[in-house]
Amino acid sequence: MSDSNSERQLVKDLNSRHHASTEKFDYFMCSVAGGLFAYIAQTLSPEKITYNSNVLTFGALGFLAASFYFAYKRIQFLNLVTGDNQTYIQCKIDIEETAKKINHLTAIEKQGSQEKIFDSTGGILTQETCGIKLNGLLTRLAQIQLEHKADREKVEKFGWYRDLILFVGFICIFAAKLLQWLPLTHFQ
Repeated sequence: MSDSNSERQLVKDLNSRHHASTEKFDYFMCSVAGGLFAYIAQTLSPEKITYNSNVLTFGALGFLAASFYFAYKRIQFLNLVTGDNQTYIQCKIDIEETAKKINHLTAIEKQGSQEKIFDSTGGILTQETCGIKLNGLLTRLAQIQLEHKADREKVEKFGWYRDLILFVGFICIFAAKLLQWLPLTHFQ
């Protein structure tokens, strides 16, 4: 039994570390996009927009702003997933407690005992009321799982968009710098 507990603790620790590192990476990516946007916007000297590095620089600004937005949305939905996980765990605990109460009430009934079990409000618990509560909890658990799946898909989608658009922004920055060094007068 202690091996099982230590394995559970290990899984819990690894999950916490994974969540923390994912959070740090998301904040880092958001900071990179925001920092690059601020730097380029600060050093940009607007001229007449022509088919040179200015177009790519403005494009890079747009892509970096979009990447920042998607990084922000990813963080927002990752927080929702964390909340879904907490709600899921609490719902599972409530289901287990209610099932134990039903088992206890069944045992009392089989023994023919007149013992009463009370809920948190002082009302008498019956198998029927516990069954209704259990059905409600199982329905809520199914809803939580659907919400979690939808939020998790959004986390993945926004992460993919963030990375792709940030990469395109880097390409625009690189191309803009390259065009500044090359004499391409026939494009102007």
